Formats: sequence, structure tokens, C-alpha cells
Amino acid sequence: MLFALCVGFVMGLLGSIPIAGPIGALVFARGIEGRYWAAFLVAAGGGLSEAAYAALAFWGLAELLERYAWLVPIGRGISALVLIAVGIVLLRRRIEPPQTAPTTAAPRHLGRNIVLGFSISALNPLLLANWSAAAAMVYSAGVLTKRGGLALPLSLGVWLGIAGWYVLVVWLLRRYRDRFRIETLTVALRITGGVVLVLAVWFAYSFVQWML
Repeated sequence: MLFALCVGFVMGLLGSIPIAGPIGALVFARGIEGRYWAAFLVAAGGGLSEAAYAALAFWGLAELLERYAWLVPIGRGISALVLIAVGIVLLRRRIEPPQTAPTTAAPRHLGRNIVLGFSISALNPLLLANWSAAAAMVYSAGVLTKRGGLALPLSLGVWLGIAGWYVLVVWLLRRYRDRFRIETLTVALRITGGVVLVLAVWFAYSFVQWML
């Protein structure tokens, strides 16, 4: 079980390194705003959903996507609405000066960041397909034997790997953020908002294609 946890940790860590998805964009946006706890909690919430999908995949439940194929486009349609709202907020926001910039979110806002990260990943059932492919690769390589009991420690490792990577990202942002001018950080925040909107358009396009 310890070996399965370690395998999951490595897979979660390596899978999170390309910061190209909505969770990575939101973590980066929170970080350059100086909201470091909020950044990590978005990642932690998204990691919970992804770890759950990993557990389902290693339990061999990928056929759920074939039985309920409509879940993927519906999830993407809802994700598009959420990401449009987030992208607009990021485009309109301006970075505050260092002396007034918050480094932590108020307690009532921390839960919102976990829920935001969790819901964005949970509304993307395609993650189950991705983890099913990863499970097939691990089993075919003989790294793990196909046993349902390994799914839980492996998914825990996945969450730890995702969380560990974003701890490093948030630490780097906290360490080097103050070296940049406020105007530069504001431009970076708005570029991130634009990236989030592009992702929203892609999700919306997938949903409209399914509808048509």
C-alpha cells in the first residue's frame, strides 16, 4: 500500500507540472495577487476531485463514461459558465500595493476557494478518462497489480502529489512576487484572466458541438 501511495504521488506530481489548465491558472492568479492561502486551497480542492477520479479509474470504473456519455459535455458546459465568471473578474481586478495587499484570505473566503477548485475539476469527467489511461499504462507496465484495494492509497498519493507541486508553486510566487512592479503583476493577472476565458470558450465549444 505504501508503494501504491508513492506511485500515486509521482503521478499526481508529474501530471500537475504543466500549469495549463483552469486550476493552474487560478492558482497563479491568486498567487500574484498575494493571496497565497487561497491559491493553495484552490489547488487542494481541485486535487480532491482529481484524486476521486483517479480512485474510480483504478477501481476499473471507466465504463461509467460509456454508460453516461452525456456527463462530459454537460460538465464542460457548466465549467464554461464558471470559468467565464472567473475570467471576467480577473480581467477587471487590479493588484494592490504591497503594503495593503492581502497575504491570506478571510476565514469565510477560504472555503469558497476549496469549493471553487473542487467544482471545476469535478465538472470535468474527462479526468476519469485520463486517469483510466494512466491506470492502463501502470498495469500494463507491471508497476502495480490490478487490485481494487490499492485504489485508495494510490488516490491519496495523487492528492499529495498535486498538493505538493502547488505548495512549491505558491512558495515560488511568494518568494519572488515582490521583485515585480505592480503594473507588471496587474498585466500578468489580466493575461491569466484571458487564459481562463480561452479555456471557457473551449469548454463552451465542446458543449455546443454536443448540443448540435
